Amino acid sequence: MSEKKLKLTHPGKILLRGIRDLSLTPYRVAKESGISPSTMSAIVNGERPIMPETALRFCTYLRLDPQFFLNLQAHYDLELTKDRLEEQLKSITQSNNETLESMEETENPNLKTILC
Repeated sequence: MSEKKLKLTHPGKILLRGIRDLSLTPYRVAKESGISPSTMSAIVNGERPIMPETALRFCTYLRLDPQFFLNLQAHYDLELTKDRLEEQLKSITQSNNETLESMEETENPNLKTILC
C-alpha cells in the first residue's frame, strides 16, 4: 500500500484562518497583543515560526490556548526535519540495547519514550 503524505500546513496559516473567522486582521491582532506587525505578517505568511512569547501574546488576546499553537509548530518543525533527513535516518541502525528492549515490559512504558 502506498503511503500518501498530506501537505504540511504552517501553523501561521491556521492562525490566519482563525483570525479571519473572527472578522479580525493580522494587523489588529498584532497591535492589540504587542507583536510587531512585521512579525505577525511573517508568521501568517508561513515565513516565521510561532515562538512561545508570540503564542502567549496573541493567544491571550484571542482567548486561545497557546499550547495548541506551540504543538502545531513543534509537529510542523519535526515533519520538515524528518523529510529533510529521510535518507540519513534510513542509514541509522536501531539499538539492540537489552535495557531498551526490556522497557517494553516494564510498569512504566513512558520511560522508553522519554529515553528515545
